Amino acid sequence: MVQDTGLALRINDTTDERWVATAGPVNWTGWKRIEVSDIAKWTHYLGDNNGAFDGPARNVSVELTSIAGAPVSGALYIDDITLHYDNDTWLAESFELPWRSLRVTMLAEPGTTVVAGEGIGPDLTKPVPYVLARRRGVNARFVTLLEPFGDKPAVTDFRESEPGVFEIATEAWVDTVQVFPDRVAYTRAPR
Repeated sequence: MVQDTGLALRINDTTDERWVATAGPVNWTGWKRIEVSDIAKWTHYLGDNNGAFDGPARNVSVELTSIAGAPVSGALYIDDITLHYDNDTWLAESFELPWRSLRVTMLAEPGTTVVAGEGIGPDLTKPVPYVLARRRGVNARFVTLLEPFGDKPAVTDFRESEPGVFEIATEAWVDTVQVFPDRVAYTRAPR
């Protein structure tokens, strides 16, 4: 048990609006399920700050705060962070998941040089894989999809359907991402 510590959940939506919910003090021993709902009542700021959660979540984090001068001792284990959307559930983190891979997909442009290899990382004895793409020009642009996956990648198609409109498809759904000068819009449609 961690004494005199507060627990909060933070989520950034697609517009980078930050949502914060206080889950209460950490004053228990053993496992405890914590559920924070009704995101419309959470504190929110930045992004488009419209008070409406614009999915999907960009990231989820857990915040611990301690009271000044209070003793801090013990350990806190967190597992199975799950987000529930209208008719969908997304497991944001489960620490028992097998090691994940990352697939990099870049939309093609003429005059592109791509190099993949292993470079030096924080631990000099363990090489780190990398991908480097280079283009020359006044208006060089890179559109890249980074897809983390476990057993196999889910994305079957990634394309720009019209300028600034990108479609990411799987067997189950198609995401459409529209990039504007001041914001990004996102929709998901079942297949």
